[in-house]
Amino acid sequence: MKAVQRNRRSLLIGCLGIALGCTAGCASTESREFRNELEPLIGRADKAFFIEKYGDPDKKIAVDNLTDIWEYTFGRQRLSEYGARGNLSTAVLVRLTFRNGTLTDYRALNKVN
Repeated sequence: MKAVQRNRRSLLIGCLGIALGCTAGCASTESREFRNELEPLIGRADKAFFIEKYGDPDKKIAVDNLTDIWEYTFGRQRLSEYGARGNLSTAVLVRLTFRNGTLTDYRALNKVN
């Protein structure tokens, strides 16, 4: 009986690893898309542009009087759609840094919750 449980556990871990790999591959494509979209906007786009484009951010962080960081989450996907058990999901977190109201930097990160 224990051998069956070990095999079952190994199979589940293997499937979860494949699902994570597949979703990470998709998420990295999204990260590249954000890079291509956001890179030309550095120093040019303001907060109003991003509110019009993406809506209100999920989170706003005031670093100091001149600097703000806005966070958006895109492409949330549950791993259960790939057969994994539990509540894990993947998404792309985009952090936009503004100085004096203008985009100065960004980060597009793949995350697993």
